[in-house]
Amino acid sequence: MFEPFYEVISNVSKTVLKYEKELGRPVIGVMPAYFPMELIDAAGGYAVQLWGNNLPLGKSDAYLQTYCCSVARSVLELELIGGAEMVKAYAFTSLCDTLINLREIYKRLFPKLTLELSIPITRTVEARRSYLKSVIQSVVIGLEKVTGQGIKADLLTEAARIRGLTRALQRRLYKIRRERPGIMKNRDFYSAIKAGFFLPPAVYNEMLESLFYGLD
Repeated sequence: MFEPFYEVISNVSKTVLKYEKELGRPVIGVMPAYFPMELIDAAGGYAVQLWGNNLPLGKSDAYLQTYCCSVARSVLELELIGGAEMVKAYAFTSLCDTLINLREIYKRLFPKLTLELSIPITRTVEARRSYLKSVIQSVVIGLEKVTGQGIKADLLTEAARIRGLTRALQRRLYKIRRERPGIMKNRDFYSAIKAGFFLPPAVYNEMLESLFYGLD
């Protein structure tokens, strides 16, 4: 039942290249986490979450100290060795100091566009709203530049529906694992969740729904 998920996470580049070609959408690498991927979907991009890899770290040590997050170091390593040529732009959040600094490193080293979503921390509600609005407007402009497609209300609504279904299906998987311990191995569960980092959401949702038929 879980073999399709194993295949995805064992062959990430193959998976991404396959759907990049099928969808005809530019790949946008999303740095973990909290970036609203619905915006990428609605703009006509193909969002791929970047969360580490099994590469030996070498070149990234010239830019990030060894005590920095291994996820950030491994993602940088992938770009430095030319393993992320399919990625046309990167989407960052202000999740941690390492990611904020990594964003600046990418700006200096690579010609690819970086999209920046900084979560506002201000004293007043009005200031937070104003700042967040300006940040989202900047992200939207950047996305439309990469994809060549404007974000329309109906496309955003549909993207939100599909991503909402993804979250609902994942919650269902968590519930099954919690209520029926032993029905799936840790590797099974991990693979089923992580495959969603690399697949188009509609494809991933279909795979999860097929999985539930086997588990029920």
